[in-house]
Amino acid sequence: MDNIFWTVYSKQDKTNGMFEVQEIVNNYGFIIDFKQFSDISMVIHVEIEEFKICKLYADLSKCVTVDNFQNMDSDSQRERNLFIHINFVKGTGDLRVEIPAISE
Repeated sequence: MDNIFWTVYSKQDKTNGMFEVQEIVNNYGFIIDFKQFSDISMVIHVEIEEFKICKLYADLSKCVTVDNFQNMDSDSQRERNLFIHINFVKGTGDLRVEIPAISE
């Protein structure tokens, strides 16, 4: 399974930007894993059929800035690994994650 790497820039904060990207990705493939580096950056691992990659790229490009990607023009149904590195422009570099208090 060949890997594809994209870099994406979101003008939203991490929570809203991630939600927007997740909604679009879920229309085309499956999020297998994600790694949070801080509120500035994260990586999403997506499994996607090859013929859906260009459609995903086009939809993502409508809401975030995506580095250039060479059109694959494929109708293959083979699975591909797509790694999307998301950079959040409004991030501060703080990795803390707020956890709500649990009342008994």
